[in-house]
Amino acid sequence: MDEKQETRTCGRCHRKVAETNFALHEMHCRRFLCVCPECDEVVPRMHLEQHREEQHGQVSTDTHMHLTTVPLEPHTSVCSQVKCSKCNQKMECRHLKDHESDECQERLSVCHFCNLELPWKKQGEHLLVCGSRTNLCEDCGHYILWREQQEHDSTCSGAHGASAKIKVAVRCEASSPAEDIEKHELECLLLASEEEEEEQQEKKVICSPTR
Repeated sequence: MDEKQETRTCGRCHRKVAETNFALHEMHCRRFLCVCPECDEVVPRMHLEQHREEQHGQVSTDTHMHLTTVPLEPHTSVCSQVKCSKCNQKMECRHLKDHESDECQERLSVCHFCNLELPWKKQGEHLLVCGSRTNLCEDCGHYILWREQQEHDSTCSGAHGASAKIKVAVRCEASSPAEDIEKHELECLLLASEEEEEEQQEKKVICSPTR
């Protein structure tokens, strides 16, 4: 009965090879196979350029490049796969900067209405709600939608002096031109005093004893 043959694992292709054939196999591997520096996949040396172009979008300018003699560390560090820290999407390192600034759906963006920071993918829904809120225009006294504020500022009649600025009186809550508001409030106060005095006189008449 034959004894079980001892095997060794090839460090290049990671296959188990009979000990007796290992030296020949290793020589064959070194000559005809190579490891892709981007994905660590073992590919035929003659097909390396095709593999890198199809799988990694790269074309080598050196058709006779020997991976066993050319230092690969600088190139590998540039082309290695990385993961976006916000959305966990994998990509080549050279694309990460553009992805994080312009493409990542989880990147933070500031609402130009309320200055709240939130993920880009939620901006559309937030802007729809936030832009529907209203703000009182101090120039014309109208309530304006936030999303229409910029357009309103350029056309507001009060802001351009076509009509007086409007303010609301504290006592009666009536609207009045800004330059007349003090006079209006004084008249309001005098009128209220006269009404109170009349009420007091009426009470005296009602409460006075009849003879």
